[in-house]
Amino acid sequence: MSMKEMEEADASTATLRERQQGRDEREKEKQRKFVGQCKAKRRRTQEEGEESGQRRRAG
Repeated sequence: MSMKEMEEADASTATLRERQQGRDEREKEKQRKFVGQCKAKRRRTQEEGEESGQRRRAG
């Protein structure tokens, strides 16, 4: 392998690594958003459950 070929190989692996890192960041962001949605949903259902429970006790 010549020096030029080695440099090109290094450059291509670097861009691949950067691309993979970008993909990982996007995945983490997606998961974070999904977890946020789940938590918000759980909070809403808990609040609704408490309200219906209070109504049942009062009725």
